[in-house]
Amino acid sequence: MNLKKLLHLASVLVMAMSLSCLFTACSDDEPEQPKGDRVPTSAMCTYQFECTQDMLDMLDITIQYVEKGEVVSAPVTNMVTKIQVASLSLPATFGYRVTAKVKAGVSFTKATYNFSYKHYDPIVSVYDQNAKKIEGHGSPITSSDVKQSKATPEFITDKYGEGKVLTTKNGNGITVDKQANYSSATINW
Repeated sequence: MNLKKLLHLASVLVMAMSLSCLFTACSDDEPEQPKGDRVPTSAMCTYQFECTQDMLDMLDITIQYVEKGEVVSAPVTNMVTKIQVASLSLPATFGYRVTAKVKAGVSFTKATYNFSYKHYDPIVSVYDQNAKKIEGHGSPITSSDVKQSKATPEFITDKYGEGKVLTTKNGNGITVDKQANYSSATINW
């Protein structure tokens, strides 16, 4: 066999091996089911609230959120509070609210305090019967609300003395039905 034929045969074999690798490449992903075969079965929700250290120092801040149909309360102790509620069977209701009240016995030592906070709409993701996230069935675009002020002691005691709800969607939540449709829900806090 001459050298030219041997080189040609070698290059054909290399190309054949490359093509076979291309068509037999492994993937970690399971094949996608057709959209019609994917059934929404569960959801996950993330609640997030952020505030300044001055607010944590001067106020008792509480977050209430819905988890598996029940309202759960927890103190806010960090400047960023992020709570994730997972594996909720559909239909499921989500929502949260944050309240703040002046701490008992707090003493004001400064002329003004940085009272700034941000809250986000609940972020909901929907999953199918194989626990795979269904794209396009998440919650509407999330938004945040920022409230900022240089708070005087008088302002703090007046505004937060008896307690104040910091989130704007008081009493409202989101329900996701078995078809992954969203609707408003009223939550009894």
